[in-house]
Amino acid sequence: MSRADDELTGAWQQLCERLSAIGTRLGTDPFPASGPHHVHDVRHLTRQLVLALQGELEHADRGGALVPPLRGALGAMGRPEPRQRLYARRRSTHGDVSGHGQRRRSARAAIFSLVEGDMHLGRYGVFAEQTLADFDVPADGALELWIAPDHDDGNGHDGNWLLTHPDARYLLVRQYQCDWERDRIATLSIERTDARGAPPAESAASDLAAALTRAGDWVERSVDYWCK
Repeated sequence: MSRADDELTGAWQQLCERLSAIGTRLGTDPFPASGPHHVHDVRHLTRQLVLALQGELEHADRGGALVPPLRGALGAMGRPEPRQRLYARRRSTHGDVSGHGQRRRSARAAIFSLVEGDMHLGRYGVFAEQTLADFDVPADGALELWIAPDHDDGNGHDGNWLLTHPDARYLLVRQYQCDWERDRIATLSIERTDARGAPPAESAASDLAAALTRAGDWVERSVDYWCK
């Protein structure tokens, strides 16, 4: 095998070892050893792994592909918040991005933010933020939001807009349900318009190895941070 192949195999083995080490902590403080809380803890860890692999591998940069949000109702990192639905999408550092949402008449409130990253990784920066009330939403409820370095650079995106920042890694959308019987959650999609139609680039062995390492860091630090 080449050096890059060895590096990739080593990164996979290291990820498995890190997950095994996390598993040995189950049943020790602060994780209960049995009962429904134990079941919830293990289920939570499986979701943490899914989020880490999605964020660092599958959705790290999907080019022009139109993809679903990275997180949803089952993607909570800390304690659950019954009124809030959080969605995050890795934002490419290049090009213009168009976000689309369907308000469905009854989406009560939402906050759209360009953020540095996840709190458990020590990334707290917020570089742009607007609420749903700040945007012009048509009568049919179909919201379009541009994320770009210029409000209108001649490409026709002179409507709802968030200013990009080189350190912003995620588009974070928080939707709020104050009345579960009546409030609905908007559907969301996102696309890199300057790469429309282009297939995602294939990952090199070194890139995949680095992503696996970041995913392991993500899970480890999430467990430690949110158990404090």
